[in-house]
Amino acid sequence: MVSFLQPGPLTLIAPVHSSQLESAAMSVRVHHRQESNGLRLPPTLAIALLALVAPMLAAQGTPDCFTGSPARPVNALGPSNELIFPRSTAGDLILQPADAPGLAFPSSRDSTGFNGQQLPSVVTGLELFTAVDIEESDSTPYIYVAYTVGFQIWDLSDPSLPSNSALLSQRDGFRGDFHSFEPPGEHSYLKIFDIDALDAPDHQAVIAVPAIEPVGFSLWNVDNKTAPVQIYQDIGKPAESVALGLIDGTVYAFLATTGPSGIDVYDVSRAQALGTCFEDTASGGSLCSPGDPVHLGALARPTSTNRTLHLDLMKRAADGQHYLAYSDGYLFNPLGVEVRRINDPSDPGNLDGDGLDNPILISLLGPRVSGVDLFEHESNSYLAAVHDEGGSTYIDVYDINACLNGTSAACAAPPRIYRREVLDAMVQRPLVSAFHLDLTPMLYVGSWVLCSSPAPVGQPKRDALINLTGLPGAVPQDGSELVVGESYTETVGTETLEIDYWTSYYDGVTPGLSGFSATKAAANGGYLYRAGGTILDIHQWSSPMPSDAIFADGFESGSTSEWQ
Repeated sequence: MVSFLQPGPLTLIAPVHSSQLESAAMSVRVHHRQESNGLRLPPTLAIALLALVAPMLAAQGTPDCFTGSPARPVNALGPSNELIFPRSTAGDLILQPADAPGLAFPSSRDSTGFNGQQLPSVVTGLELFTAVDIEESDSTPYIYVAYTVGFQIWDLSDPSLPSNSALLSQRDGFRGDFHSFEPPGEHSYLKIFDIDALDAPDHQAVIAVPAIEPVGFSLWNVDNKTAPVQIYQDIGKPAESVALGLIDGTVYAFLATTGPSGIDVYDVSRAQALGTCFEDTASGGSLCSPGDPVHLGALARPTSTNRTLHLDLMKRAADGQHYLAYSDGYLFNPLGVEVRRINDPSDPGNLDGDGLDNPILISLLGPRVSGVDLFEHESNSYLAAVHDEGGSTYIDVYDINACLNGTSAACAAPPRIYRREVLDAMVQRPLVSAFHLDLTPMLYVGSWVLCSSPAPVGQPKRDALINLTGLPGAVPQDGSELVVGESYTETVGTETLEIDYWTSYYDGVTPGLSGFSATKAAANGGYLYRAGGTILDIHQWSSPMPSDAIFADGFESGSTSEWQ
């Protein structure tokens, strides 16, 4: 079972099966386009609307899946003195909470007071975290955290984020901080599921924030981390995934547009030069400086209906080229996954006739692929992809070195070097994040499943941390690569559940509940950060790296500290 917004007079969370998600999602998106073109709310009006709507929502009752607040990290030992913290085969401690066991999280990282009936926002103090990205600026690491109607910026000088003082700023659609946003109310708070940051030399620091309609895509100048400034918004391009890259001296954004246009490409450097510009390219064309537009067009996809949910961009160390992986993720008309070499992002439609195109090098057609991530380890290039097959969800890792060395679409079957069933089939937006945790290559697989619970004994979990230490050689596929620690069983209702480090993260309440929904993760040295729905939690590897050892999650943003 998964959570999704159902039509009705009030915004409620109800469980539905995944087979209903596509039609429900399409219905909601059509409803948005017909009834709201988005607007900018004055902060006083936004707060007044929240004050009016929230009590009515709360009065509807509390679903059983939201049962514990505040959040407290798991203790080291289970009820029978099982060691819950994951350890290596040698018995050394591997992973533990960065927060003190038994003590509540800082309030700005804890929204477990959310009961499914309120509107999550900075105004209510109940943000629902959906994505994280880490970027370094002037030798200081920062973590950019997306939540369903906005984003936060945290200073990682102290990587454990022990207090709210590390939260430098945030922007919230329900507070009126976006140029255009849907008013609080029905269907309105599941908007933002990704964020990407880039702080390139001789360029303004920028973050890209995709959102589903009617909000669309926005860019923010974050040179001043305490005062982000919106510089661009295109309400005509709904999306759930974005990647930034510095290519030939220009910053570009690649947007996984859920509409029929394909992968939309934006000249971010142009948007920065304009300073402030807002447009709707779906209906009015490129209104921001038409002769030198911000929206450059789209990369067409000949093997699909052009809809895209997930993408990732990597600058390859071996050749300095940029590569873009993308997938469809929809239940119908599945694309699979493709990888392109980006030769000429300024002309995504290849209209200028200069011979520089953006060729497809890998085309894996077949089952529905959702999350994708490109990454490197020891000078080798890999593709990680989450896909559905036979009612289960798998994570696959492919060795794509030979494919990226080619010049045409010659790779229909790059060698698959790892596969594991990781999630049950009843999940929404399964995602994968690749990163190095204290120099160890890792994958994190998660999904958006509010009201999730631990899996029954013997059933797949709904998130997983996978140790890929064997790369570039063989990676174990016998379970030893899963970072889980010891487990115990607990009976909840009529089901016997398997409880481990990940599913018992709330101490003193029913394990795994309180609206927990881990989607994406990122690493900073020896620290792992998860966007977990109602919590932003932090885990510490056994031997933390110095704070200046920064690794971005799959370097979606062409980070300044790419893996070598």
